Amino acid sequence: MQSIDWSGFKSLAYLPEITLDLYKQMPEDLSTLIEVVDGLPMRCESPEPTHQTIARNLANLLWAAVKDLDRRKLTCHRVVNDVDVLLAEVPKLHCRRPDVSVYATDPLKLTITWEQLDDGL
Repeated sequence: MQSIDWSGFKSLAYLPEITLDLYKQMPEDLSTLIEVVDGLPMRCESPEPTHQTIARNLANLLWAAVKDLDRRKLTCHRVVNDVDVLLAEVPKLHCRRPDVSVYATDPLKLTITWEQLDDGL
């Protein structure tokens, strides 16, 4: 495999396509600047303060709702902000970072790693 210059966002323009393996190799300070759509990097700017307030309020409302659901149904959900979500690996990588995500999880495993995703959880 060839050596990749990860010195900045402009270096991504010279990659033919971003795969999941390449994405996992990226330094975090670079990967947090992008989302990947059909294998191509898309720069993500920081949201405006009003957008951030709305996202925080939405996360708080969702957290209250899933906390109540989890208590009633004995389930376990997480409400998280600004995390990478792998939507598709084939035919091309599609990785987004939504403002708020909700997912069910095993209460004993509250951290999901790339390796778990590779193994299909």
